[in-house]
Amino acid sequence: MPRKQKTKIDIDVLPYLSIMLSVLGIICLIIVVMVMNIALNPKAIAIVSFKGLYEGFSKTDGSVTDGAIPKAPTYLDCSPAGISLFPGETNVPPAELAVPGNIVEQVLDQIEKNNEHEYVIVLVRPGSLPVYRTVRKLLANRKIDIAYDPLEATAMIDWHKEAKELNITLPK
Repeated sequence: MPRKQKTKIDIDVLPYLSIMLSVLGIICLIIVVMVMNIALNPKAIAIVSFKGLYEGFSKTDGSVTDGAIPKAPTYLDCSPAGISLFPGETNVPPAELAVPGNIVEQVLDQIEKNNEHEYVIVLVRPGSLPVYRTVRKLLANRKIDIAYDPLEATAMIDWHKEAKELNITLPK
């Protein structure tokens, strides 16, 4: 009994070539955009870790140096109830944030004047989007080093313990 001859399967990739080229173009575009963001603003990636934030930066290239003057953090804890400022443990309700010259603006003005030695960490909690947007507006166009950190809604921070670990003196 003669065997059936196997039929030769011919695969044509030509119809898929345009799709492959489109995907390759999109991947290249994404890479170019990411590299341009890094190239245009290298200081945005200079602060990579919490420890790096506290150690300070050299004035010339933004790199972390051993002899740099440590920067003291000021925390803006955004929650639906308003902003809590640390150190100082001051609470500012959302209605007060709309008033020009409020305590948050005063603190940010002081930090901007002393930018070489201070920076801001914004802690964002779920449900705090309106307060967070207000903080972003207050921070816009200021020459301040800023870091953002999301927190769980129920996260409790022992500021005195954290200050001790970072060797920061909090006002009593």
